[in-house]
Amino acid sequence: MNLKNLSFAGALLCLIAWPAAAALADNTSPWTQWQQPTPTIATNQITYSPGRFGHNDELGLRYWYSDSEISYNVSQNPKVSRLDYKIDNSQTGEAYFRLSSANARYLVKGSLGIGGEQNGNVMNYDYNPNGSLGSDTNSTLGKGNLFYAYSDLGYKLDSLSWSQAPTSVTGGLGYLQDVMIARGLTCEQAGSGSIYGPGGTNPSSCTAPGQVPEGSDIKVLQNDAEWATLRIGLDNNYQPTTRLTWRNEIVAVPLAYFYDGDSHYLRPDLGILLPNIMDRGYGYGLQLESLLDYKITPRWSLNIGARFWQFWVPETKTKYVNADIPSSHSYSWSYQRLGAFAGVAYHF
Repeated sequence: MNLKNLSFAGALLCLIAWPAAAALADNTSPWTQWQQPTPTIATNQITYSPGRFGHNDELGLRYWYSDSEISYNVSQNPKVSRLDYKIDNSQTGEAYFRLSSANARYLVKGSLGIGGEQNGNVMNYDYNPNGSLGSDTNSTLGKGNLFYAYSDLGYKLDSLSWSQAPTSVTGGLGYLQDVMIARGLTCEQAGSGSIYGPGGTNPSSCTAPGQVPEGSDIKVLQNDAEWATLRIGLDNNYQPTTRLTWRNEIVAVPLAYFYDGDSHYLRPDLGILLPNIMDRGYGYGLQLESLLDYKITPRWSLNIGARFWQFWVPETKTKYVNADIPSSHSYSWSYQRLGAFAGVAYHF
């Protein structure tokens, strides 16, 4: 994780707090929710006009702009190979819902996003038996796709809740698929190019840095990475005014099942069936989100926010699809995604 992303993630984590919220007003008519309840004096006793947790439910659409970084390591001691993916300008359309019971005790929420990977690159490093760098190539990423879906159930915790802005413990399931497609090949040092593999079409193609043995129209790599996750978190809402809501969510992923289909298009030694390498394993992660939602009418609101995801897979089991090749190396994955979003919601 670079310093910029670390600072951004730290700032986002600082937004996760347990603030007190102002009480919602009564909804005698659609617009009276913008007003605070007025005390009524009956004899010598003060009472308040009845109200409810009005317009508690919402449906919405968002646009999420994000960057991601993925590291795929083949063994650490000794080093064998590492692929570093850096993806910029991922653009995702997202639909979401948020429903709660009349007394705000129970909560159900979920989200579904579909998008594409716009720009980026993958650096492919291969190491000699003595640990020195033997191959260093660069390929362009683009025309991949991103898909995710999750749903959670929540229960209000009285010990962490103030007024009518609850803090809920949540639990649910999630799914993430990130398909990364690399094209072209640029040599970063002489002697590179082992992406072709033993017996490949051009195993010693790099004679000088900057050489381009494969153009950007040639597909060289594809990774179809998928996570199925168990989610446990806290969801907090703070309403400083009737119109404004500050919502924070922190989710731990104690268990994630990971699969990756790895296709090497220029490796005839790995066979022609794709993907020619499959990795499976278990990992864990963390997901943070913070947003501001502002009601422009009693029913409609606009929201902006930020989101950070991180997953780790310490070790995977590897299968070579086309050949019975035993793997004596340990494989590991690290994945992070960071971005900002904006959206519109309908409250009912």
